[in-house]
Amino acid sequence: MIRNRFLIQKSGCAVCGKPLTYNTSFEKHKCYYCEKDIETDIFCDNGHFVCDACHRVDANDLIQSECLNYEGTNPLVFVNRIMENKLFNLHGPEHHFLVPAALLTTYNNATGNIKNLREALKILRTRMVKIPGNICGTNGGCGAVLGLGAFVSYITKTTALSEKKWAKLHAVTAAGLMQVSKYGGPRCCKRNTYIAILEGITWLSETLNITLDKPNPIVCGFHLRNKECLETECLFYKSH
Repeated sequence: MIRNRFLIQKSGCAVCGKPLTYNTSFEKHKCYYCEKDIETDIFCDNGHFVCDACHRVDANDLIQSECLNYEGTNPLVFVNRIMENKLFNLHGPEHHFLVPAALLTTYNNATGNIKNLREALKILRTRMVKIPGNICGTNGGCGAVLGLGAFVSYITKTTALSEKKWAKLHAVTAAGLMQVSKYGGPRCCKRNTYIAILEGITWLSETLNITLDKPNPIVCGFHLRNKECLETECLFYKSH
């Protein structure tokens, strides 16, 4: 039986909303929605587990659809509009695709440089769904920031055999990771998404002389839903 994914909770366990346990070792659990047996290090006290594919379902489709209909050049306003949708979770691997998709869309709206936005989004989506959830805690690299790298890689046509472009691509991603590291844990997919996009805006301005809009100040509207919010220690907290 495939259960209805629209019942997904938006914070904590995607099934019941209970806090999640993050282990340092794997054990096999059955995905609550697709019922596949998968080794995982994340589950809730009630034993629920949702695989990355089911966690992303609908959210990535939402991102792609919104990108094809957005005409503005403000990626931060744009991602907030998407993240406020009921299909989008507070945390999760859907943020990995959100960052490059928003940057690519607003970059294209500002320049018209992407010949086929639909195809470009498809390529970025294929790249980003390969990045698992919880990678920030297990591999030391936030997926949202890797999404920044994917955006830069795509528009600069960087490959594994590139020379100067390869080095510059890693420098962009490293800058994003350094900004993320300044605020410490626990993780926050919203904070990291904002940071990755700000780094993308800076890179476009300094490297390609392309200006994207951004709100001032940038205020997070999700802190009340985030039990691990850093509050005044976060640069996007409402009181700043």
